[in-house]
Amino acid sequence: MAESQSSTSTAADTNIHRNALKTLLKGLVWGMILAGLVEAGTVLIGSNFHVVIPGSVYRCSQPSAEGLERLIDKYRIRTVVNLRGCCAPFPWYVDECRVTHRHGVSQEDICFSAGRLPPSQEVQRLVEVLEHSDYPLLFHCYHGADRTGLASGVALLMKTDTRLEDARRQLSPRYGHVPYGRTGNLDRFFDLYSQWLVQRGSEHTRALFRQWVATDYCAGECRATIELLDRGPGPIQLAKGKPFTLKVRCYNTSVAAWKLRAGNNAGIHGCAIINDQMGQCVLCGKAGLFDAEVPVGGHVDLTFALEPIWKAGSYHLLFDMIDEQQGCFYQEGSEPLERDLVIRE
Repeated sequence: MAESQSSTSTAADTNIHRNALKTLLKGLVWGMILAGLVEAGTVLIGSNFHVVIPGSVYRCSQPSAEGLERLIDKYRIRTVVNLRGCCAPFPWYVDECRVTHRHGVSQEDICFSAGRLPPSQEVQRLVEVLEHSDYPLLFHCYHGADRTGLASGVALLMKTDTRLEDARRQLSPRYGHVPYGRTGNLDRFFDLYSQWLVQRGSEHTRALFRQWVATDYCAGECRATIELLDRGPGPIQLAKGKPFTLKVRCYNTSVAAWKLRAGNNAGIHGCAIINDQMGQCVLCGKAGLFDAEVPVGGHVDLTFALEPIWKAGSYHLLFDMIDEQQGCFYQEGSEPLERDLVIRE
């Protein structure tokens, strides 16, 4: 009888322990879900504020004037780095300038895109800001996910001994970054640096990163040298109301092969843009709508067949290459070919 009571007691204790363990596990799961929801709310509808380097570098989405004042007071911010570029006279930009001025805080405007690799000039500007600014420093763009993630990764590579693999995690879903589509172009920035290190047989160091930015960084395949083949020096003279052709030679001076495609929405093509004296586009055209690959150091000859211009006068002609998934090469820092164009009566 005593043995039966002992067995019953043991079974009851086991059930109690099992139920307690289930309750604990459920609590842990719900706690993780709640923490995830809180973090997601902070990223998606909150300030997306995070510490990059404790006491030194912080990141967030576009703050309101009141929110920026709170961050300046709480974290003693001395430099605000706006990654959306100079945006006067938009109200958010004017408000931000007023807050930084009122608090004696430096404001640096750097123009990054959330859908393109950053131009080499803007990356060099970011490095200059990181080297010479007063700290603590606050990065922001619009959502605080893409441009801010790239800049935060750069700060870690420049100011700490963080590994490249860890620095690039500043571009991750945790901060709202989705590495697909156009925003995936920002991840390529760190891919290009990694490839450069592999080619050199080197590991990341702060000095090597600075060297790469200063002398070797190129926005992927988005760099070209273009020359006009069938026209002499001086303004191009054309007759009013007649179609015309222009031939150019495009040299691939980038770090990746160009992949020309027959379709209009993918690959790399040549583009010609003609503006009037007021800067309004009156004509544009594309060339290179065929399948081909142009290696680094190679070139391709393109012929633009353009429609007539019906108004006599002076115009501005610009030739460039365009990556249909990123934009014109000049947006990445490459120099386009520009000429004056005169339409005669």
